[in-house]
Amino acid sequence: MGLAADDPLDALREDICTEISLKPNALGEIRGHFLCPKKEKPMLSIRDADAMTHVLDGPLDPTLKRLLHQRCDQIADYDLGDIAHFLIIRPGDMEADIIKELGFSPLANLVDQVRFPSPGFEPSWEWIEDHGGWFELTYILSDDGFGYVLFIQDTKSVDPSLLALCRQYASI
Repeated sequence: MGLAADDPLDALREDICTEISLKPNALGEIRGHFLCPKKEKPMLSIRDADAMTHVLDGPLDPTLKRLLHQRCDQIADYDLGDIAHFLIIRPGDMEADIIKELGFSPLANLVDQVRFPSPGFEPSWEWIEDHGGWFELTYILSDDGFGYVLFIQDTKSVDPSLLALCRQYASI
């Protein structure tokens, strides 16, 4: 089962999805056709200085590279693994991927679990910034200063709810 050639969503599907077609079963029936998020590159999880060096030595968006260097300079007096866990969210990364990595979602308040954009939603992060192409969310989770720093690429095929959240709150 293929997509209709004149389907207006073809361009969108091509940009953000990988097609997976099921083969016919023993009776020759095709039971479904699925579209899954296309991941250009996997989410980057940076938990220590070695991982940060590896990421910075690789190909990165120049804005993201500059931001990561700035954050490394700011925490240079600390062991990176003791003070921060950086998460780079890129095309194809969805809320479930973030939950799997961090154990929570930026789309839900950490205390009462009210979800964006529900009335009464209050974000749990300490800080959000729009850096032009990248949003930065910082969560401080302990008295010793340990936190999660999320860099979310502002581009199509990143979770639309996550982008809506960032766009709304970074503009405040």
